[in-house]
This record gives sequence, structure tokens and C-alpha cells, in this order.
Amino acid sequence: MNKQKSFTLIELLVVIVIIGILAGVIMISTSSSIDKANIAKSKVFEESIANDLAANMVSRWKLDQINYPAANQTPDVWGSNHGTLVNGPSLITNDCVSEGCFSFNGSSNYINKDYSSDLNSVSQVTLSCWIKPNQAVNSDFVGMNYAYFFRLYSGNTARFFIYNSSGVVGYSVMSPSNLLGRWSHLVGIYNNDEPLSSKKFRLYLDGKFIGNATVEVSGNIQVTSSSFRISGVTGWENVYFGGLMDDVRVYDAALSSSQIKQNYIAGLNFLLSNGNISKEDYNQRINQLAYNEYE
Repeated sequence: MNKQKSFTLIELLVVIVIIGILAGVIMISTSSSIDKANIAKSKVFEESIANDLAANMVSRWKLDQINYPAANQTPDVWGSNHGTLVNGPSLITNDCVSEGCFSFNGSSNYINKDYSSDLNSVSQVTLSCWIKPNQAVNSDFVGMNYAYFFRLYSGNTARFFIYNSSGVVGYSVMSPSNLLGRWSHLVGIYNNDEPLSSKKFRLYLDGKFIGNATVEVSGNIQVTSSSFRISGVTGWENVYFGGLMDDVRVYDAALSSSQIKQNYIAGLNFLLSNGNISKEDYNQRINQLAYNEYE
């Protein structure tokens, strides 16, 4: 008479442990594949947006590397407007929007690009960048002096300044929230072709319209013989930016609100795929875009 052999408790536990290990390996492998797919998808989306805007992009600094054309210069992927590193701003490869970004000490270092006539006497300009400030100080952090630039202002908010052909300074309303310690996408627009003077000057934060100029400005952008700087603007003292900066862009056109949102979402996708924002933060930021004004 044949006896049926049953599994002992130890044997069952061993089988369960083995199954658990195999399941864990499969999950890790699947998760890694999903992450890689998300990054690839983000790159395709971002590249499609950049290609759509290529005709109007004067310059773009991805700030991903230092290798063009010398060891102390950073490439501009939209031409020959490379920037020279001054006093050692550092390239980092973590906690960035996309791939690399630059860290600035807030006291002396910056990236300098010699004067160019690309934006002299133009009627429209758009300046955009991603920033993550770590210092609560007033600082001019991106722009061409005596033409256009962003400033981190008292209260850790952002302003966008314009010098027009008449020499009048215009600036938009300040961003409504504290920007310290978080990645934020800033876009400043000046459009002298806009028939309504109140709409010539606009500021966007994280894909959302904030407000128009607080003073009336008119006339084309007038660039003088100066330099474009990332983390500080020529002619101002003790106004260096402290923190991280990524993907600086200059356009000779006024981007639409939908284009600004697309650029912002592309950056958010990168931040999510590389683990630099949580899924909860990503969803919250996307949901905020449903409102017409920043809250």
C-alpha cells in the first residue's frame, strides 16, 4: 500500500521564501524598466516641444556638462553662445530637473556670455529658467544687464525686469510664494507688439500666469554692450544667486500660455522620473494648472 508523503512545515516555509525572493526580483526589474521608460518618454516629449520652438530660440543652456569648447566652458545647444565659468560654479548630477545642473555659491561665481546683438532692438523677448534657491538674499540671477533679467527679491520672491529703448525700467508683479528649497519654473515675457500696454509685460510661475507689469513700459528691447550672465548681472554688486539652476532659455518671441505650460510639464516629468519630486507633489502641481491664476 502506497503512502502519500506530505510537505513538512519547514519545507512549505522554504518554498514561500523562494517564491517571495523571485517575486521581489521581478518587481525590482519591472520597476527599473518602468523608470527607464518614463525617462525616455519625458525626453521625447521635451525634445518635441524644443523643436517646435527652435525657430524663436536665441539661446539655451541645458547646464548638463562642461566641455565646449574648453574645459571651463558650458555648451549652448542652440548655437555658439557658450558660457565661460567664473570663480568655479560647480556642475552636479543629482537633484536636477534634467541630467545635470549648476550649483552657485551666492557670493562670487557665475557663468558669463559675451555681448551679442541677437536681441538688440527686438520687440519681443521671453526668458525662462528653473531655479532652486537656498539663500534668502536679493540677487540678479539670469539675464542681460540694461536689457532684461530675473531678480530674487526681498521675501524670496521673483521679479522680471526690462530696460526698454527709452531707458525706462519695467518690472512685473512679484511671484506670490517663497521659492526657497524647491524647484520652480519662471518665465518672463515682454511683448511690445501687444496693443494693450497692460499686457506687454507678464510673469509666469510654474506654468501659471501671475500678473502684468506694475508700471507701463513701451519700446523695443535695447541691449547695450554688456554680458549675459547666469547667477549675477553685470553692473550690480553683491547680487549673486545661491542655489541650483537648470535649463536657461532665451527666445526672441512671446511664448503663449500653452507653450509655457508644456515646457513646465516637460520639466515636471523629468523631476518625477528621476525621483527629485514625489508622485504626490507632481499630482498637486499638475492639478494647480487647472486654475487660471496662481494660488
